[in-house]
Amino acid sequence: MAAPMGNSIWLGEDGKLSQRQVSDTYEPTGADTLVHIKYSGINPADKKHFLMGLHSFIAGYEFSGTVIKSGPESLFQFGDAVFGMNRPQHQRPAQLGAHQGFAIAEPQAFFKLPEGMGLPEAAATVLVAQTVFDGLLNCLDFGFPAAGIQGSDPTDRSILIWGGASGVGMAAIQIAKTMRFGSIFVTASPRNHDGLMGLGATQCFDYSNPEVVRDIQSAAEKTDSGDLSVVFDAVVAGADPLLPPAERPPFRESSPFLAKRCCVAKGPRAEDLKLVSVLPVSDEPAYKHAMCWRPHGDKDFIGGAQSPEFPHRVRRAMDWLVQHHRDCWRIPRLAIVKGAQAGIGAMERSAAGEVSFEKIVLEHPL
Repeated sequence: MAAPMGNSIWLGEDGKLSQRQVSDTYEPTGADTLVHIKYSGINPADKKHFLMGLHSFIAGYEFSGTVIKSGPESLFQFGDAVFGMNRPQHQRPAQLGAHQGFAIAEPQAFFKLPEGMGLPEAAATVLVAQTVFDGLLNCLDFGFPAAGIQGSDPTDRSILIWGGASGVGMAAIQIAKTMRFGSIFVTASPRNHDGLMGLGATQCFDYSNPEVVRDIQSAAEKTDSGDLSVVFDAVVAGADPLLPPAERPPFRESSPFLAKRCCVAKGPRAEDLKLVSVLPVSDEPAYKHAMCWRPHGDKDFIGGAQSPEFPHRVRRAMDWLVQHHRDCWRIPRLAIVKGAQAGIGAMERSAAGEVSFEKIVLEHPL
């Protein structure tokens, strides 16, 4: 069965989002699978990847739905409920876009829907979870023994998650708790503090408070270890490298700068701060860049060097998360939008940083 034509959301060479009819038909080959999409996840990357030179394709990366047809090497069967994510790539083939009625799913980040997880929730899970696992397991080299992943022991180490109400921030809180980090300090707007505490934050702080750095340092000094040397910047506010320098505030006002200042490191950790962020931070090279996707091989999807082990570590962690999702994963507030125009509006808001303590999925058909 070839996928029929339908509506899609297109990211153009001018960075604008628009509706476009799909004229291609898709057939799965190899280990790929043809999926009838029921929901597609909306993320800042859907539009902001244009600023990294990725455009001229059907937008969207993650999705959920049902299997229509399987390639000869696919592990999935007709009728399976599934979810996953496809790779970022400039001028990506139309069949890989998530914001359309049917798509080809690649096997690297593709899963059978586990019992107890709904299709809407599944469509909002993979991109943020993979970003967090990449940051903690690959960039910072922590281990996750429960998933069979070796590395530094995170047990009882304090961590600061800056931007806890973002999609990646909410995922980072839950995954840090699952990995047995100690105190999980989080910045967010006060209205979101109670909700983030419910996800696993130890203590929340108002990022707009002029004394936020001092308050976090004071809290870190009161922990059993008395230090804080791990930072996950889930927003990179004020230092977005995708914006022209003239549009950025002074770096000393940015979240990467402030988050690093919060560190209280003692002994050997004073020389080994572990800093990771969702975007490159050119003004502070100590930050490593957590990515939502690690292709197989020794190059990441924007051409930088990586360990060939990185995608395998993320996949093992994701398999564990899918299997144990009932105990460690939830989306506290999930909004469902309907129709291509509503989807475009939600994508614009997401890219502008206007979505807080919420994940958004687009219901199909468009």
